[in-house]
Amino acid sequence: MPAMALTASLAALLAWSGAPAQPQYAPEAVKAAFLYRFAGYVQWPADTRAPPQFTIATMCGDEIADQLEPMVAGHSINGLPAQVRRLRRLSEVGAAQVLYVGPSCSGELSVSLSALAARPILIVTDAEDGLQEGATINFISASQHIRFEVSLLSAQRSGLKISSELLSVAARVIGSRVHSSARCGPLSSLEGDVLSCPQRLAVD
Repeated sequence: MPAMALTASLAALLAWSGAPAQPQYAPEAVKAAFLYRFAGYVQWPADTRAPPQFTIATMCGDEIADQLEPMVAGHSINGLPAQVRRLRRLSEVGAAQVLYVGPSCSGELSVSLSALAARPILIVTDAEDGLQEGATINFISASQHIRFEVSLLSAQRSGLKISSELLSVAARVIGSRVHSSARCGPLSSLEGDVLSCPQRLAVD
């Protein structure tokens, strides 16, 4: 899906979930919408023992979970019924496909996430050094808007493939060079401002 279409789908999703019709959406609503949509741009490794549900787990993120639950209710993700599960500790992650870790859990993030590095989980953090701590996607704030950055190294360790469409609208991509014909455009502001092409850092 082109970047502009992704923007439109996010805006529609926020409107559907009851977000107020105003120029500035709550950060929690924007992040929840991203978490819901990320799955459509990520490929998990094939597994004949696939779980019966698609689970987005949250830890230290009750406000995000509050926004997510009405979004996923009655919907499916990647062909599986979607659910949100709130965790008290990372050991409860189970077979979740997506894990969001909120900023209040960032104290010992690298130690905690290292145990999940090789598992097929899309780890999304909300920390200053989230990618360095082991996340695949990390939320950042830029010009009072919610953006995200991506680590292809972490994705590779987890056996995940991130689509070029999602990478093309990330604020920053680290891990390897990205080749994409997708045009850069607005994504996360939902207000029509133009986002410049992402910074890509090749470390391979």
